[in-house]
Amino acid sequence: MSSILKTIRKRCIGDETADHFDTTLLSLINLALATLDVNGVDWNKAVIDETAQWSMTTTDAKLLAFVQEYVYTSVTLIFDPPDSKAARDSMESVANKYLWYINSVLGGEN
Repeated sequence: MSSILKTIRKRCIGDETADHFDTTLLSLINLALATLDVNGVDWNKAVIDETAQWSMTTTDAKLLAFVQEYVYTSVTLIFDPPDSKAARDSMESVANKYLWYINSVLGGEN
């Protein structure tokens, strides 16, 4: 499986080795994962470097896809939000849908 930080770097910056925004990205990744933890994804640790792997968040492949997309969307909304309000609103709606899907997969009622 792949590194959480490297994946988010690649998707947000375009280069998984570009570490000049790591402090900000790590903070936003941890915020998104904390939100998921509150919503039933058992994640009670901080991502502090490249060693944290996506496989550490869940072993359920369906859930993992939603977790990855939720984290990316949440990070992007703060790190590099779209310029237009319509695009931001759409992205926020997508993030909320991912969170709903995650709760559905987990059988939660949050």
